[in-house]
Amino acid sequence: MKIRILVAAVVIAATAPIVRAQFGSGIVFDPTQSGHALQQIAQGNQLYTTTVQTTRNAIAAYNLAQRMASLPQALYSSYANLGRQEWTVLTRPANIYGNSLPWMNAATTGYGAASANQTASLSHAGQMSGYSALNTQGQQAIAAQGATVDLSDAVNASNLQTVGTVRANAAQREADISQLEAVSHSTDPA
Repeated sequence: MKIRILVAAVVIAATAPIVRAQFGSGIVFDPTQSGHALQQIAQGNQLYTTTVQTTRNAIAAYNLAQRMASLPQALYSSYANLGRQEWTVLTRPANIYGNSLPWMNAATTGYGAASANQTASLSHAGQMSGYSALNTQGQQAIAAQGATVDLSDAVNASNLQTVGTVRANAAQREADISQLEAVSHSTDPA
């Protein structure tokens, strides 16, 4: 029996440092707990990355909302300046031959643009004599030049009328825009 007690004491003495290491101040590596720690670190990293991206999205949404809120004002100011253009005063030519004054009046008012254009340019003669005697290629060349002059005159007259009308109506358009501004910023529900 003494031998059994001796063996038990030796076994207890041999295992005593292990018991102290597990329950005392020693550190023991546990692979399961290390795996859980690594998972928690990876989740923390993912959470941080998601938070940073969410913050960037929130800032971008805020900046977009701020630009959208200020956009109507930016459009309004550019639209408001549209009617307040200063038109260059047309310098009246000498009108030596008496045909430039109607053109200047048309450029200012928009009225009589077609006749003013004809008065200021060369008058159209009818079809040239000998036109029918030309070969097909010659007739096409003359017809193309005549059409070019006719189309140029039409475009010039149309542009002259448009510019004159815009110039003549500029003051009224500015008044209309001012009235629209006054009504738009009103608190009157009507």
